[in-house]
Parts: sequence; C-alpha cells; structure tokens
Amino acid sequence: MRCQDHPTDAKTDAEILSELETAKARLEESESYLKTLVDLLPMGIITVDAEDHRILEINSFARRMCGRGDESLGDICHGLICPAELGRCPITDLGQNVDQSERILLAASDENVPVLKTVTPVKRNGRTVLIEAIIDLRMVKAKEAAEAANRAKSEFLAAMSHEIRTPMNGVIGMTGLLLDTDLTAEQREYTEMVRRSGETLLTIINNILDFSKIEAGKLVIEPAPFDLRVVIEEVNEMLAPRVEDKTLDLVLQYPANIPCRFIGDGDRIRQVLTNLVGNAVKFTPGGSVLTSVQCQGSDAQQACMR
Repeated sequence: MRCQDHPTDAKTDAEILSELETAKARLEESESYLKTLVDLLPMGIITVDAEDHRILEINSFARRMCGRGDESLGDICHGLICPAELGRCPITDLGQNVDQSERILLAASDENVPVLKTVTPVKRNGRTVLIEAIIDLRMVKAKEAAEAANRAKSEFLAAMSHEIRTPMNGVIGMTGLLLDTDLTAEQREYTEMVRRSGETLLTIINNILDFSKIEAGKLVIEPAPFDLRVVIEEVNEMLAPRVEDKTLDLVLQYPANIPCRFIGDGDRIRQVLTNLVGNAVKFTPGGSVLTSVQCQGSDAQQACMR
C-alpha cells in the first residue's frame, strides 16, 4: 500500500488566488448592477447607519427631492433630511414601525417636502442599516388634483348634455320646417347648408358629450322601441350631402323577410353606424358604400342581427 502525502486533486495557491479574484470581480459586478438599479428607481432611496445615524447612500431620485448630493454622505441625518432630534429617531430610539407613513423630508432649500416613507432595517457588513424608501407626495397630490378636476369637468358636461343638445335639435328642427315652405332656389340652398352644418355640429357635440359620460361613468344604454331599417336610412340620408361631390352611392340591403322592429338603444346604434358609414364615405372615392343587414337567428323574443 502506498501513502500519498498530498491528494492529487489539491488546488495550487495560484488556482485558489485565481478563484478569489474571479469571485471578487463577480461581487463587484453584482454591486455595480444593484447600485445602477437603485439609482434608476422612480422613488427616493436613502441608506442610514442605524448606530451612528450617518447617511451612507442617496440615490439619484432622492438627491433631486432633497437637493443634496455627495456632500451629505457621512453627515448625521437628524436635522439634515429628517426633522427628528438626536435620541428621538422613530426607528432606533422610539421603536416605531415606519411603513407607508406620511413624513417630512427636509430639503436643502429649507422646504418641508411631504413624503410617504417606508423604513426597513437590514444587516450589512455586520452592522444594521436603515433603508428608507421615499415617495414624493407632491407628485401624488398633484396627480389626484388633476384627476379630480378632470372628473368634475366630465360630470359637468354629462349633466349639461341635455341642455346643450336641445338648442341644436331646435335649430335643425326649425330649419327642416323652413325647408317645407316656399323658398327661392338660393334660399333653399342656404337653408340646406344650415341644416347640414347643424347636423354635423350635433354629431360632434354628441361624440364629445358621450365621451364625457363615459369618463364620468354615467353612460347609460336606454332601451326603447326603434326601427333598425329607419335608423340606417336616416344615417344614409344624413351622410348623403358628403357624397354629392363624388361618384358615390349609399346603398342599403335590408331583406323584407327579416325583423326590423326592436327594443334597444337606437341612438347608440345610429351613432356607431354614422361613424362606420362616415369613414367608408370618407375613404371611398367612387362606386358605392353598402350597408348590408342579415339575420343570423331569431326566436319569439330576440334576434341576432349582423
């Protein structure tokens, strides 16, 4: 039996040194990656030594919030970024749990910045450090104020929809009555222009008001009896002036043996069809725009229309 003084798989000093260098390089690479990641976060991150309360790190977002840079590193946080006094630290001295708490951040400009703060104690190199995650409440409150103003606008328009539509319907209605009277050719042409302009303006107003109702959560589908064939004919009639300067026909295929009387929101269907047919008219230089209606199934109570 032969005894070996050194195992054959023992590593040389050079190999051990090489592995240590590799591990060190990987550690430095990992720390650089994490530092970059923290710097890119859209919130303030400040690291404080829990024992002597000195600032260890401040990421880019926190620097912008408090107006302080590298010159603050190593300084005591009390009275610099935190209004607490020495011996009155909420975490280390008073034993408080700061989690999504509204606090004050002291800025270099002597401004008290309202923030939402979460502080988490962690171990680092054998010492306890406090990682403070900070959100600027000024941005949050500004966003909330803008959203509240937008909701108020939408609710106002939604509430005023009837008052805005009524005068326009009156203008269009009275113009229609005027067209039924004896007019000269020139007067009829001008009156037709007024009617078409009024209908176009009413369509725009309806779109704006309906969008406001959607924003305000007040858009309601109102069921009422309506004739689908009549709705489509009215859409084609309203869009007819748009095809006068084109070699274009508006065609409706509505078989006589399929249902036409329904209960639903005819105004919404009219609105959808106006947009669809209007786009077809806009992007069709010649020929025809066909609206074809089919019944894909029906019973005594309902029908599936395409």
